[in-house]
Amino acid sequence: GGLSYRGRADMMAKAKGKWVDMIAMEDQLQCLDGVDCAKLVPDPHQEHFHAFVSLKGAVTRRVGATFLAIRELLPVHTRVWIVESLPRHAVTRKVDVQRLIRSLPNPPPSWPYESVDTGGGRGSTTSIACEPLKLRLAKKAATQYTWLL
Repeated sequence: GGLSYRGRADMMAKAKGKWVDMIAMEDQLQCLDGVDCAKLVPDPHQEHFHAFVSLKGAVTRRVGATFLAIRELLPVHTRVWIVESLPRHAVTRKVDVQRLIRSLPNPPPSWPYESVDTGGGRGSTTSIACEPLKLRLAKKAATQYTWLL
């Protein structure tokens, strides 16, 4: 046996060196005029947040002002998603966070890799190394090999 750290049990997350209470942020968002429901989710791939916001029906004409008010409350590097409604768990009726996370687009591939569409539809992209990178690595390996001799 042993202990395995699986993350925090509370809804605190760190953004740019500052602790953010996501539940307090959600409460502030839901108090805004025109916001029906809101959920703040940390990005599983980066140190950013995603705010999923559902607006009340009559506010859709004033979405610009509501969006600006939402942006003022959130941390700087938060991506805002205006959704029709938040997905709910069938039994508990709580917001289904896992479905929200799965709905996020995949992060862009990191350098030196590039995304190549294999033509198989959604999720069928693979990352392969760039040809110039392969050449640079081969040249560097050859140089380092000569230094070792």
